[in-house]
Parts: sequence; C-alpha cells; structure tokens
Amino acid sequence: MGRTSHLVDCPSFCISLLLAATAGLSACGGGECHTWDAMEVDASALSEPDAALASFHEGLDRFIDWTGRESTCVGRVDVVPDLVGLNGRYVPSSGVIVIDQAAPSRTTTHEFCHALDHEEGWPSEGAAELLEPFGRDLPPLLYESDEEKLNEVFARFCEDGPQGLALQEQLHQACGFEGPSEAARFVWDIAFPDDDRSAGWADLGEPFSFETTASAIPDTLRQAAGRGASAVVGARGIFVLDHVYIEDEVTGEAVIEPHLLLLDANTHAILDTLALAPHEPALVDGNPSISQHTLLGSTTAPLLFNFAGDDAGTTWRVQSDPLRLEPASWPAMEEGAVPRGFERDGQALVRTVTGGPILLVDLEAGTATAVAADESLYFDPTRAEAVYADERGAIGVYASMAGLALVELDWSGRWTAVHALPIPSGRVRSLLRLADGSIIVTPVVEGTASSTGSSLGVSVRLDPETGTWAAAEGDCDGLAGEGWIVDGETTLRLEATGDDEEGFELRVVTVRF
Repeated sequence: MGRTSHLVDCPSFCISLLLAATAGLSACGGGECHTWDAMEVDASALSEPDAALASFHEGLDRFIDWTGRESTCVGRVDVVPDLVGLNGRYVPSSGVIVIDQAAPSRTTTHEFCHALDHEEGWPSEGAAELLEPFGRDLPPLLYESDEEKLNEVFARFCEDGPQGLALQEQLHQACGFEGPSEAARFVWDIAFPDDDRSAGWADLGEPFSFETTASAIPDTLRQAAGRGASAVVGARGIFVLDHVYIEDEVTGEAVIEPHLLLLDANTHAILDTLALAPHEPALVDGNPSISQHTLLGSTTAPLLFNFAGDDAGTTWRVQSDPLRLEPASWPAMEEGAVPRGFERDGQALVRTVTGGPILLVDLEAGTATAVAADESLYFDPTRAEAVYADERGAIGVYASMAGLALVELDWSGRWTAVHALPIPSGRVRSLLRLADGSIIVTPVVEGTASSTGSSLGVSVRLDPETGTWAAAEGDCDGLAGEGWIVDGETTLRLEATGDDEEGFELRVVTVRF
C-alpha cells in the first residue's frame, strides 16, 4: 500500500539506527531493531487463528529466506479479522504491520518489503526515473503522493523475489528477448544483495521440455472439416465441436454446418457424430466467427452453449451412448457472451468476454457472479486475460501493475493463491494445468518476434507447491495457441491440417520435467 501501508525489514541500516537510538533517536520510525524472535505477532482478535498464522509465517519465512536478514525493526504484527479495503498495511511511524486474516502469504512478504525500503532509507524515493512509470496506474485514492507510489512499486517488485529476475535473465540468454527492466534490477540489488544473479538460477525449478506428435482424425463427414474445431474432455472421451464451412450453390452465401463428434480418449477414433442445425457465421466482439456454439467441459456431460442466432442463450447437455443433446439451464448473459471454462456439480467457472472477469455460474439458481471482486490490490479482478478451469477449480491470468498475475481459484469463487508472472507481458497465448498440479502458461513477450515474425510466446512452468518457476528448454515459441486440454497424463489440442482429406488432427504434447 501507500506510505501508511508499506513493508519494512532490517539490514545494516538498522545497526546504525540502534546506535542512533542511544542518542535519543528512534529506530525505523519508533521501533528498535531486534532478532525475529523478539518481534511480537498478535492474532488474539481472531477466533480461529491457525490458518491465518500459517499464511503469515509462510510469507515471512519466504521474505527472510530471500533477503537473508537476521533482524527487523518491525516491533509488532497484528493479524486482524477485517482490514477494510486492504490486505495489509505497514505503519512506518510505529514499526507495526497489520495483516488481514484472509490475506495470502504474499501480503506478508509485500509488507515486509515496505519495511525493507524504509530501513534502507527509502531508496525507492531516490529512483523516481526508474520506478515512476510502473506506478502511473496505481489508484490515487490509495496512493496520494508520488512518494507513496514509488514505495509501492518498490514493494511489488520486491515481493516477486529474486527468482523472477533470475528467470528473465535465463530466458534472455536462451531466447534473446529483452531482459529484466532496470527497475527490477535496482530493487534486486537492494532487497537481495547477497543473491548473485547467476547463482539465483539455482532457486528456479528444473527446466522442462515437451515433445509433440500428431494424431490425425479421419474426416468422416465431408471435405473442409476441421475449420475452427474445438474440443473438451468428458467422462466418455473427447468431445469435438467441428464446423464445416460451405457456400450455398444458389445464393453463394456462406453457411456453417456444425457437428459434434465423440472421440475415443486413447485411439482418437470417432465413436459417434451428431449434426447440428446449419447457420450463418456469427459475430464475436464484432468479428466474424466460424461458429455460434461453444463447448464447456464438465465432470459429467459437457455443455453446448449457443451464443448467437435464433437460439442465442440456449444450452444443452451433450450426452453420449448415443450422442445426443438434452436441454440444460443457464442464466441469461449479455449479448455476445461466450463461456469458456468448466462445469462441476451444477456450477461453472467461466470467462464470457475477452478481458472480462471470471464468473461463478450457478445453474440451479440461475446466477452468475464475478469471483473475487474487489478483493485484491495486486491485480485487477475485472480483467482476466486468460482462464483455465477443471474439476480442481480455475486459474486466471489477470492484468496487474507489473504486467500479469496468475491467480488460483477454488470452487467457492475464492482466490487461494496469487503468483506474479515474472515476464513483462500483457497477453497470454496459452494456459493449462497438468495432472500433477503444475501450471504452464505462455505469455507473449512484448517487443519481440519469433522465427515466424509473430510476437514471441515463452512457455514457463509454475510448481504451486514450491512456488518456483521454470523455463522450457529448446523451444522459445512455447505451447502456442489457445484451446489446450488435459486428459489425464495427456495434453492435446485440435489443429486444422490444411489437408482436405484429413480435416484436422490432435496435437499431442508430452511434458517432461
């Protein structure tokens, strides 16, 4: 937060403050430096403090490990039931940190980063040229002065830890795109002075690799199938929404003939097909789209949603054995809403418009509510740049001050973890969660180009258990393209072959750690 909501920690600067205290000066604005054990942590206001204290200590341990500090000038930490409008606050004048009981461990790290800035003499305020561009979009009601904005930018870079910069350095050498910003390097040198940048690579996860094979799907319908096909995984196999683009022989107008296909999960053979009503091409966000339908994955039977045309807003369950449609309920959506996500037990986690919020949809109640609305100062909960959902919950990539934040959500719609995506970017090319729980995201690195001339997307893997990131080896273009699905240990995506005889194929990816 601003000057009243900052982080602090204690290095050699605190030694000077201790000496100054003997001359009647106060250390760190009122608190003396001391070992971590002497810092008071008060959670007496909580009826059930265990979870909140565990989260606090996780964030504190991370901060101590990253910075190597053996003392602090923070005299007391208060963990409170409801810190209105904030996740945490650092009060420089008294050396107190206040943490909301529901705040993630990242909040603790952030607030102690404010304390570090303070104890080092507010170096953030002497680096306006470097830090100011990253603080221009901070809300003025929370950060009233230029100094508060600089303090906040420093703390947000600091809370990412040394591995964020290390990963950018590694990818810079491997892929040739521009390395970390000078602002990130500036914060690194102050917050993590003992962390050698090359040695910092040891804090990253092991690089991973992936191999791609193609599994062709014979075109049993007609030529030109596979244009704009999409797929989801269901209990009976892989469900494919395939679109055939034809021209009326009399009028010459374009017509879409959609089909549903059920593929065997192992052999990828077509088990059954179902023709849907032909229709004209639809518009999505004002742009022409091949289909007016979208498929939604489910733990039981997938959902087929019609977002345009005469049946706009109509939803069906895609049943199998035989392949057929059964009417299903779905709440009314705004015009042009195209649900992307997953349904479980009558609830769906979806994003309906590009750059919009993730919604928790209750099919029985007929409601759709934006998740985690107004709960975060780290990212904008109204702007999800990408979403992936499965039976475990959802992952969203949201716009944040430093670029993008990766957020984990449970099925109550509560965000359970926030990870800074340590690559400067504003767009995401792919996002998925593997069977082991690791997350692979491919952000587009701004200002770069791949061998094809398009913007470079670099796949990186997050291990949620350790919080470590890892880079992909041997392919800087990463897992390009949307629509990746995970079927147990298999990761796959439908792609048109460009061959009228084949129609489309499954691109099957094997990821190795």
